[in-house]
Amino acid sequence: MVEPSAELTVAELERMLTKRRQELTSLIGQRDKLQKELDVISRRIAELQGGSDFTPSRSPAYNSGRGRNPVSLRHTVISILTQHPPGYALSDLSDKIIETGYKTSSKNFRNVLYQCLYNTPQIYHDSKTGTYRINPKSDT
Repeated sequence: MVEPSAELTVAELERMLTKRRQELTSLIGQRDKLQKELDVISRRIAELQGGSDFTPSRSPAYNSGRGRNPVSLRHTVISILTQHPPGYALSDLSDKIIETGYKTSSKNFRNVLYQCLYNTPQIYHDSKTGTYRINPKSDT
């Protein structure tokens, strides 16, 4: 092991530690003072904006890109399946829905579509053909 060229005494180490603690306390005090000033400014901004819930740490509002469709997915599916009685496989039905102009930002739209099909009583899955169809016994 290499020996240090200059050894510090315990008293010197304690002085260094005390100095660092004082500097830390000073910096924390400065930060707290600035935070209070920032809070006052934030409240004033909120007042000028008409009392909106303004939080400076929050990023500005942005458009999430969520599709806004005039017709729900369920109604779109029922409409497509009503026009094609033999039904469609999940992948084909997904493509047909997108072709109608239905907007989605889902990374896995087929899963969303499956959930819709599963939870729609007017639609059933024909396991022999692997297609989804309108249930002739249900009232549409």
